[in-house]
Amino acid sequence: MAPEVVDEALEFVSRVSKETHQEKIRATLHGGEPLVAGHGILRRILEGLRARFGSGGYEVALQSNLWLLDDEFCELFAEHNVEIGTSLDGPEHITDAQRGEGYFERTMRGIKLAREHGLHVGCIATFTPASAVRWREVAEFFLAQRLSFSLQPCVVRMGDPDSSYSLPPGEFADALVRTFEFYIAHRHEMIVPSLDAMCWGASFGESPVCTFSNCLGMFLAVDPHGGIYPCERFCGMTPYRLGSLSGRPTFAELLNSPIARRMAERQSRVRQACAGCEHLDYCLGGCPYNAWAGTLAGVKDPYCEAYHRVFDHIRRRVVQEMHSKENVAAVAQRPFAQDGHPLLRSGPLSELLQRSVRTGR
Repeated sequence: MAPEVVDEALEFVSRVSKETHQEKIRATLHGGEPLVAGHGILRRILEGLRARFGSGGYEVALQSNLWLLDDEFCELFAEHNVEIGTSLDGPEHITDAQRGEGYFERTMRGIKLAREHGLHVGCIATFTPASAVRWREVAEFFLAQRLSFSLQPCVVRMGDPDSSYSLPPGEFADALVRTFEFYIAHRHEMIVPSLDAMCWGASFGESPVCTFSNCLGMFLAVDPHGGIYPCERFCGMTPYRLGSLSGRPTFAELLNSPIARRMAERQSRVRQACAGCEHLDYCLGGCPYNAWAGTLAGVKDPYCEAYHRVFDHIRRRVVQEMHSKENVAAVAQRPFAQDGHPLLRSGPLSELLQRSVRTGR
C-alpha cells in the first residue's frame, strides 16, 4: 500500500466512524503478509490512527506469520498495544506438513521475540483431513506452549472447491466436539476463543463473531489499491468490491452496492432455508464467503452440519449444567448477578462465560 493510499484509508476510516457514530474503532493489519509493507508504512498507519482517534479510541490487531518480526516492529507494536495473531496448526510435524518445511521454526522464533517484548500472541489453527484426526496432539501442543488458539477448517477457496486440504464437515465436527471436551477439562490452563464464541452464542442466543453474524457492515477491508470489500477474504476479487477510496463513498452508499445487496439477499435466503433450526439466531447460515465458495447453492456455509452438531453438544452441556444441584443452589443464592448467563452460576460453562464477560471476548 502506497503512502498516499494509507492516508486515503485513514481519512475513510475517520469519516465512516463519524457517520456510524463509533466511539472506538478496531483495525486489523492483514494480508497476505502485512510485515512486508515495512516499518515506515505500518508506523504511518498506527500513528495516523492515534492522531485521528486518540490513544484510547482505537484498537489494532495484526495477523502475520511473524517471519519478518524484529525489535523495531515489536517496539512499535508495544507502543500502540497491537494484538498479534499468527497461524500454527499444532506441533512442528503437523504444521510443517501443512504449511511447508521450516514454517514452524520461523513462526515460533517470532512468537518468542514478541513475548520478550511483552506482546501477547494468539494463534489460528487450521484443521485439514490430515490434522483433524490428531486433534489431541494439536490441543496438547497449545496447552504446553500456553498459547491461545482458535480452530477453523481448511475451507475451500473461491474457484477451487475440490482442494485436497478441504475438511469434510463431519470430520470437523468430530474434532471440534472432542477439542471442546478437552478444553472444558483444561479450562483453567488454556483459552480457545473460537469455542468461547460458540458457547456464548448457544447460551445467549447471539454470536459475537463474524462467522455466525450478519457480517455486512461489521467491518470493511481496504486492499493495497484502495478497493473496499466486505472482508479481507474477498480482497482483489473485483465482483465483490463494495467501492473504492477514490470515490469517497459514504457508508450508506457502500451498503447499497451490488455486492452488499447480494449479501443482504443471501441473509434473507438463509432465514428461509434454515427456518425451524434452533440455532439460527446465533449461526445465521455461517460465513457468506464459505457459502459462495462452497457447494450449498451459495446460501449456507458448507460447514453448517458441523456447526449444528457442535451447537447441539454445547446446548446439551448447558442444560445439564443448569439442572445440576450445585448450579441450582448457586442461582438461588445469587439470582440477580450481572455477569454470565442468568441461569448458569456454577460449573465449567459458567466459568467460561464469566471469563468471556470479564475479558470482553
